[in-house]
Amino acid sequence: VRWMNVRYLSGPLVREIMNVILLERHHTEWRNICTRVGTPVFDAHLIDIGTGFESKENANLQENAETSHKKKADKISKEQYL
Repeated sequence: VRWMNVRYLSGPLVREIMNVILLERHHTEWRNICTRVGTPVFDAHLIDIGTGFESKENANLQENAETSHKKKADKISKEQYL
């Protein structure tokens, strides 16, 4: 990490570096276990305020807690199956 001269070391960057090392050492099972499936807090916030994931996809959905929950669940499901 030191030789990369990164100004800001974030959790996702550390996770990706770790995943690359695991793949290089042929530990694909551990890499699959450690892969993140989820939504960053900022993305979840955008979904909550109506500007995030698939905000223009379905005009029939009302802006409420159930819609936010559905969109977050849909996003996580799509990430998991990719």
